[in-house]
Amino acid sequence: MNIQEEMDRIFKMQKDNLANERKFIQRCKNGVGEWEVLPNFETFDTRKEAEDFLDGERKSSEDEERNLYCVCGELKTACPDGYAHTTGGA
Repeated sequence: MNIQEEMDRIFKMQKDNLANERKFIQRCKNGVGEWEVLPNFETFDTRKEAEDFLDGERKSSEDEERNLYCVCGELKTACPDGYAHTTGGA
């Protein structure tokens, strides 16, 4: 396996992990807050705060996933011209 194949494998694994990560909101059971986001146990006083946190987490994951790919659709590590077309050749 060459370096490019290994990098592609790692990026695919990261993408799959992001897709499989399921977070949800439930009433807090430990008394620290009213609501918590699982599985990371972040606690909040209102459900709205928990929903806002969860929305931010999802947006961050989507941004991270988008960052792996060049505008041509290839993984940045596999872009045929080193994604120079996105930087004006720099």
